[in-house]
Amino acid sequence: MGSNPKQALGLVLFLIGWVLIAAGAAMDGSVLLIVAGIALLAGSAAVLIKAKPLEHIES
Repeated sequence: MGSNPKQALGLVLFLIGWVLIAAGAAMDGSVLLIVAGIALLAGSAAVLIKAKPLEHIES
């Protein structure tokens, strides 16, 4: 993975999304946290799809 800021943002959103899903499951199925985690996972997928790798850009 390159040093693209969009890739970093996508990764951070992905990790926070899974943490929220795990926290929601640990809190006896807190629907609000689980839905927020799923929304962050969808947001991370959208950001990562739009991100362009910098490795293929010739200088």
